[in-house]
Amino acid sequence: MLCLSIGLLVWRVADKDGVSRIAIAAVLVLVWCWLLAANWSARRKQSRAGESHG
Repeated sequence: MLCLSIGLLVWRVADKDGVSRIAIAAVLVLVWCWLLAANWSARRKQSRAGESHG
């Protein structure tokens, strides 16, 4: 989904769409990046918790 969002952003910029459409695509990319980072962080914390109890 992140790749699709980046593709959409590139497409919007290449087509010289309006600022609002480009901004929406950029926000979508940021949301996916934030979700991936939060998921990675949660998994990392969970794996560290598992190691300390193991």
